[in-house]
Amino acid sequence: MGAKVCNKCRVEKPATDDYFPTMPSGKLRPSCRVCMNERKGFKRCKKCGEEKLANRDNFGSMPSGGFRGSCRVCMRKNTAKHNKQNPEMQKKRSKIRKVSDGGFIVTDQLRRSLWQRDSGYCLLCNRPLGNMSSAQVDHLIPISRGGTNSPENLCLAHVQCNKEKHKKTYQEHREWRKRNNLD
Repeated sequence: MGAKVCNKCRVEKPATDDYFPTMPSGKLRPSCRVCMNERKGFKRCKKCGEEKLANRDNFGSMPSGGFRGSCRVCMRKNTAKHNKQNPEMQKKRSKIRKVSDGGFIVTDQLRRSLWQRDSGYCLLCNRPLGNMSSAQVDHLIPISRGGTNSPENLCLAHVQCNKEKHKKTYQEHREWRKRNNLD
């Protein structure tokens, strides 16, 4: 297997179809898949330009099921920068959340009760949670959509599953997972 230099990024890469698309003539194209933004299973972050595996670990999910344009590292940096520059907005969001949840506090007893009821499984993806302390408590019907803080409306979930559910109801989230081949 030989090597080839991309005519756009000038990076030497293996001369295979995984790195350089094949033209109808059978020859490899002069630009690599990354520069052509079509490397199978990879995505380039729009902020840092780094190429990463296109998966939920590296890029957050959008409601449509696709991946965000910026990687998680850049998103975290951007969020931290925004919060630092706008502390009043962060305080306002926190205050609104406290008011909307009516001072609801997740106790160890509630966490144990949910763990036992659901047999240590995340209701959002139906996979084992691993340990109780790393699981997040989620509302099956979000408070913002008329849900309550009663145990019947709560479940333990993986952090990633909880983030992906966002403000969807449990049923909407299950449909979203099916539509995006996550089950």
